[in-house]
Amino acid sequence: MYDNELVNAVEASGKVINIKTYSGGSQRITLLIKSGEKIFYPHFFLPKDLVDNSIEENERVHIKGHLRTYTAKNADGTQTFNKNVTIDEIKEEETLTKQAFNHKGMFYPEMFTRVYVKGRVAKLTDDGEWYRIVMDLGSNGRPTLSLKKRPKLPKINVDDKICAVGIITTAKKEYGDTSATFDTVILQDIAKL
Repeated sequence: MYDNELVNAVEASGKVINIKTYSGGSQRITLLIKSGEKIFYPHFFLPKDLVDNSIEENERVHIKGHLRTYTAKNADGTQTFNKNVTIDEIKEEETLTKQAFNHKGMFYPEMFTRVYVKGRVAKLTDDGEWYRIVMDLGSNGRPTLSLKKRPKLPKINVDDKICAVGIITTAKKEYGDTSATFDTVILQDIAKL
């Protein structure tokens, strides 16, 4: 499927629950994704040149995009590294019968997120339970990916070339009277090249 030297691809299917438009014209789209008993609320960044206002809240959509890292300044002036999923293509999700027979039905495919990466390990940390892998993805930066430690994982070192498949999860953090959600890429499978 992906034979390139560097791979950085994200695919998702879910229900739009929020669209935030920024002053520059770009948008942040939040999806609701049910996966079994779990519910995630990942955020996706839609560049202003792709905004056409045809996507609405409560609509089922299918997204293709890529991971991107960038630097930003906190309120206290310190620099942080952030990650987002930048949308390359967004369209209305088709029902199962529309996909198979070109007739719109009532039911949609299962919701999901999927991340595909292939490249060089730029940094690796081990907290005892999780590996945090910083991947060098060329011009799109160096996103941090999480991999739960378990038996039979290949030994991974800095500068190793790997390919991996994962999902996007969300976690909510409380800050006094406010809270924020953070997207995390959790790797589900990994192979050394």
